[in-house]
Amino acid sequence: MGAIQVPPDGQPIVLLNDRQTIGGYPRLGALTPLALARLAQYLPGESVRLKPVVQETAHRQHVEYLHRFSE
Repeated sequence: MGAIQVPPDGQPIVLLNDRQTIGGYPRLGALTPLALARLAQYLPGESVRLKPVVQETAHRQHVEYLHRFSE
């Protein structure tokens, strides 16, 4: 979920679960669940800044986020 592809114009696009499974543009990466939730809050035309994160860090942040709601 949240695959980031880069078409020839250089403007990244984020595709969700219903994206194609093969082909398409080069894949830059994928959004974490938290980043995807934040992206959903942006208005059309707003600037988005992406930064890399290792999988272990993303998982830890997600677990900490979920823990906030279980207390």
